[in-house]
Amino acid sequence: MQIRKITFLTLSILFSVCIIQLLKLHPDWIERFYSKLIYPYLFRSKAWFFDSIPFSIGDVIYLTLGSLLAYNLGLTIKKKEFALTFLLLGLGIVYITFQLNWGLNYYRIPLSEQFNVKKEYSINELEDLTLYFVNESNKIHRQLVTNDSIEVVFSGEKNDLLSVFDNYKKKQKIHLKAKFSQFSVPLTYMGFSGYLNPFTLEAHVNELIPVINLPITIAHEMAHQKGYAAENEANFMGFIQANKHPDLFIQYSAILFGFRYCYNSLYNENPEKAVEILNQLNSGIVKNLKTSNLFWKKYQNPIEPYFKSTYDQFLKANGQTKGIRSYNEVISLLIHWKKNEFKLVMS
Repeated sequence: MQIRKITFLTLSILFSVCIIQLLKLHPDWIERFYSKLIYPYLFRSKAWFFDSIPFSIGDVIYLTLGSLLAYNLGLTIKKKEFALTFLLLGLGIVYITFQLNWGLNYYRIPLSEQFNVKKEYSINELEDLTLYFVNESNKIHRQLVTNDSIEVVFSGEKNDLLSVFDNYKKKQKIHLKAKFSQFSVPLTYMGFSGYLNPFTLEAHVNELIPVINLPITIAHEMAHQKGYAAENEANFMGFIQANKHPDLFIQYSAILFGFRYCYNSLYNENPEKAVEILNQLNSGIVKNLKTSNLFWKKYQNPIEPYFKSTYDQFLKANGQTKGIRSYNEVISLLIHWKKNEFKLVMS
């Protein structure tokens, strides 16, 4: 009887995997029926339950799954009956749940196709965008401090930023919420600012990162909650939401985010021009950027590249051919946004 149950479950998993692979070949189906019809319902139903819980249920689930995985690996090593079979079946169920719950969003129609955005851009376009972010950074910086040489410091608590975003979304009648991860210390050593749990759809933020990076990280993870799985699209949507937020500190975080991506790309193409533009930043802004860089340097360790490499392979396995470098593809979307006089409206 047990053999028959295992056989039935195995065939069911294989059938489901085949259906998922078929769906991945049809982004238009995923966009129309999953991302815009089924997923929003899934997210709202989960948000109704998980948002009311102050701590991360997703982190608890990860800890539980990790323990179960370690236990099953132990049984497999000891060659207990059916242990390897149960382990493989469990992994199959996790894969199917991941894809149906959120992962299929990786295969929706890209924003670049929806808005006819060219992925290639000229060095002049990159220079113009970098300079735009410099001017915007200087403008907002002068509204936040009394002197160009002063570093912007957030006067409240980090929890306040979560509340500000939560209240702002409620006014927009959008049910998005972020939580601080209970795994903030390991996340820092792994080099990650946040993540979305694809099973509970909770947006997690690393509580330890510099406060100047918190707003854009919160916005990025909320973009994932809305079904923008691709990292460049979550970067872009996070920027759009944070940039139009009424709070100046949140706008400042978004503009610095845009500047960092543009500056790094420009530096790879034309270091002299990049440094020339960098020198136009208020010195207080440079201090903010250095504070952020020093934080991450403090936590650099020999294991971090392996975590980044694993995540790189995960992204590639989910349709992002450039892996972790796909984050940088946000620049083409930002150039398109700027060219269209900032009128690109996203839901």
